[in-house]
Amino acid sequence: MIHMKEVILEILRSAVYASSGDNSQPWRFSVKNNKIKVQNLPDRDNPVLNIGQSGSYIAHGGLLENISLLAKSHGLEAQIKIFPDSSDPNLVATVTLEPKKTQIDVLYKYIRSRHTNRRPYKDIPLTKDQAIELLETPREIALPQGGRVVLLQTPEERSRAAKAGSSMEQVILENQELHRLMFKDVLWTKKQNQERVSGLYIKTMEFALPVKFVFWLASFWPLISRLNKIGLAKFIAKQDASLYRSGAAMVGIVMEKAEKEDFVCAGMIAQRLWLKATKLGLAMQPVTAMLFAGRRVRAGEGNFFSEKHLKIIDKNFSELENLFGVGKKEVLAMMFRIGYAKPPSGKTCRFEPDITWE
Repeated sequence: MIHMKEVILEILRSAVYASSGDNSQPWRFSVKNNKIKVQNLPDRDNPVLNIGQSGSYIAHGGLLENISLLAKSHGLEAQIKIFPDSSDPNLVATVTLEPKKTQIDVLYKYIRSRHTNRRPYKDIPLTKDQAIELLETPREIALPQGGRVVLLQTPEERSRAAKAGSSMEQVILENQELHRLMFKDVLWTKKQNQERVSGLYIKTMEFALPVKFVFWLASFWPLISRLNKIGLAKFIAKQDASLYRSGAAMVGIVMEKAEKEDFVCAGMIAQRLWLKATKLGLAMQPVTAMLFAGRRVRAGEGNFFSEKHLKIIDKNFSELENLFGVGKKEVLAMMFRIGYAKPPSGKTCRFEPDITWE
């Protein structure tokens, strides 16, 4: 006999190990019998880069994919409805769990071992079978919105995508508000990581001790604003480009449209792809700040940026769209680097699921 409350609690405790911007975990739940309502917390993620809540919706997509996989492991089918109530914009989805004999998907076993890995990657190409498995990901999910996976595998493509993606680091370090938003979320110690839970744990950044010290100095705006005059932000962006180009490929998730439903579906694809990569022994890191900034500028909300930074964003966002073959109405929702690497030095923590039992 299924004790639904205990099963749902067990499912949600693992489902929240989905990826989210700066580990913001922008969700809460209400449960009645076998039905889960998934609510967005709109103030959790970066208010500048989380344009139209698209970053949070992507995180919710990863959460929903986890719920679906975990439900199967309990002999249940997760019937998901995305944005079921137009009068409640924060109700991202309802999930109804129904008993059903279905084949268990082994990917659920990798949910808690999936982590962002910011180490240098080995320049070992993907095998043909690995590439096919990753490219097939969207077809394995019953998506209401169409999407596709694109792989950039040649050294030239990886280098161009890495340079374009990393250029956003310069913008962040030269823009006082983006600088503030980034550093306020940094968790500098293991204790902070365990107590605050939400935020970017410094150990996951994979800094050598001298670089960690420089990063700490960079957290002080008066200091970095002076150092930027002699090119520090540009230098850091170039160093990041060198890191991002390492590995087997740059991965893009391209959706048919840029509606909120598309971003949820993009998150479902991203989560499943990342779990498959984990199963294959591959490391992954999202490289997404330029995508969110580019979408903000395209939406006519670029007044936050200086003219200099608008040019950087427009040039490099267009470069990424060209590299990934993004059509006129399509959107490049997510970008990752993927490859072989040593395990990450640190891992982020998770909140206990915030559940209201009705």
